[in-house]
Amino acid sequence: MKPILMFTLAFSIGLPVAAVHAADSAPWDAHPALKRSEVSKVYRQQWLRAPSRRQCGLLALATRDPAHYPDAKSRKANFSGGWGVAYDLVSKRGMYFRSAYGVANAGTSSDKVMPWGEKMRYRDGSLVSYGREGGNPEGKWLAYLYLPNGCFYNIWSGIGEDHLLEMIQGLRKVK
Repeated sequence: MKPILMFTLAFSIGLPVAAVHAADSAPWDAHPALKRSEVSKVYRQQWLRAPSRRQCGLLALATRDPAHYPDAKSRKANFSGGWGVAYDLVSKRGMYFRSAYGVANAGTSSDKVMPWGEKMRYRDGSLVSYGREGGNPEGKWLAYLYLPNGCFYNIWSGIGEDHLLEMIQGLRKVK
């Protein structure tokens, strides 16, 4: 069963989500690493400039990942201590949605801040906590991802919770 389906099932019947995910492989470990040509060049450009690049590998969404919106444009997102890639959208009505979603590495952290009730734990020891940014019920969905090597990533979506979870499932290492 796919992790997102397991999450939905567990959530709907009241099981602790972390318990369901503890036996799952992390998506970035369960799938082959992407080639550089399979991700937006902005990821690699930003990662190469980051002070954390020696310790923290590049995690990215493939250009053809289902979580992407067809008209999304990737760009550099300012992120202190690491790197970030944001995706901007323009609606058919011409409305601009800056930073609709994105992925960033915030460097490393030994403090595993888990501010939200929704948590996932993977077999490799990776941890994810996610919820609404700033506790604002109208805020973007934000996830903190901690890898066992201390690397700390942010994943966000202004589109919705399901989109954020789809993004997390789509993250892959890049060769």
